[in-house]
Amino acid sequence: MGRRMVRDESGMTLVEMLTVIAILSISFSAIYGMMQMNTRVLERESKSVEARSGAFDQLNELLRDAQKARRADIRNLTAPNRVQLTLHNELFRPNGIKTYLLTDADGDGRDYALSVDGREVLGLRVNAVDGRPFFSMNGDNTLTVVMSYREASANGAETVLETSIASRVYGPLARMEGLTLSGLQKNIQFTPSIFFYSATGRAGATLSVNGEFDDKTYKTTAVVTTPTVKGPEVELADGVAKSVATLAAGENKLVITMSPDLPAEEMKDEDKVNYEIVIYGE
Repeated sequence: MGRRMVRDESGMTLVEMLTVIAILSISFSAIYGMMQMNTRVLERESKSVEARSGAFDQLNELLRDAQKARRADIRNLTAPNRVQLTLHNELFRPNGIKTYLLTDADGDGRDYALSVDGREVLGLRVNAVDGRPFFSMNGDNTLTVVMSYREASANGAETVLETSIASRVYGPLARMEGLTLSGLQKNIQFTPSIFFYSATGRAGATLSVNGEFDDKTYKTTAVVTTPTVKGPEVELADGVAKSVATLAAGENKLVITMSPDLPAEEMKDEDKVNYEIVIYGE
């Protein structure tokens, strides 16, 4: 008698396999969609953090510059609407000024692009806060900055930072209001906006210095270097004429230094202010 063959019918049918594939496809599609959504959220958060960090960096830089400034000029310009803040200090490179310019390119008065020394800060827009001016000064030489930074994106602009800061101009650096030099053929008034000045004196005449200093907590000294020798350092006092040196024939260099009264190891170059005047002895 022949052996009968029995077919093994265990396993999945085609319908079952297609059903599993369909379920897996739906699951993978859902997982992929969630991953894409999470990626977009992370990218958006990353851009927001980057914009926020950039705004803080700009504000900190502006605050540091304002504290170093010896003078601040604010100008409102037209066509297009522009607001310009210019800070002056001989330490600023390359030409002793730092310029912050806000430009309303479309003229709608809603948001402004920020440029620092002619370079636009990309990706950030600036708004006034509560209608207050961006930059203002009061009688105490206090510069006030009011800004709302916004992140520009395809979905609109999102406020990332809103702030108001105030800084006294002539902050950590001392300032000289005026300087009178005697012993010259003609006395001159030395103003803080001029840092290099030439004058003529009589060889053999005694040079005395009378200065008016805005910050009297700073130590102020004067030294004259003649063609042959460097003279002693003379400490000056506010509003008091002090004899400094006898002018020699030829070029005499007067250097006045204002610096905090600190130990030498704690002194930094940026804490000092130097004024130089070349005096020709005849």
